[in-house]
Amino acid sequence: MRIIAGTLKHRTVPSPPGVGTRPTSDRGRETLFHVLEHQWLFDDCRVLDLYAGSGALGFESLSRGASTATFVDLSADVCRQLRSTAISLGVSDVVRIIRADAVEYLRHGNPHVNDIVFVDPPYAHKSCNVVTTLLLQSNALIAGGLVALEHSDQEHLLPIDGLELLRRIEMGLTTFDVLRRVSPIT
Repeated sequence: MRIIAGTLKHRTVPSPPGVGTRPTSDRGRETLFHVLEHQWLFDDCRVLDLYAGSGALGFESLSRGASTATFVDLSADVCRQLRSTAISLGVSDVVRIIRADAVEYLRHGNPHVNDIVFVDPPYAHKSCNVVTTLLLQSNALIAGGLVALEHSDQEHLLPIDGLELLRRIEMGLTTFDVLRRVSPIT
């Protein structure tokens, strides 16, 4: 996978170890970031990449000007590779890598507040509705902040008070939902 734009443009991000991952395609990332850049300036934003896998979404954000990226993934091998990738890209000083289940991290991990959150769980988990609810409860997303969900076309996002659907992008078996937090942090 390659970084599409920004200061790290054309640099590569290796696929995560193991066979159970499904990295976001270059075309999918390009489309998603095109939508996000019309909603938010990446300059100095804080990004949370849940179910990080390769970390392509977080690294793409850093390339486009994000000030920090937090990667959360359950796999120790994936976390080691994320650390290695951050070092090779020269961004390790603005990256946090947390080995944890994304749902448990939101429930108990006391996450920092973020401007943009990427959620890309394994399609079989069908956990986007749980994660979006926990994002609001944990205050991991600022008021006005964005959530970018990638999920199977078989998973249907339920309406959630506090999140407004801005855009749905359907690409084959993959759906991207971009939402904005409309409720204030309590």
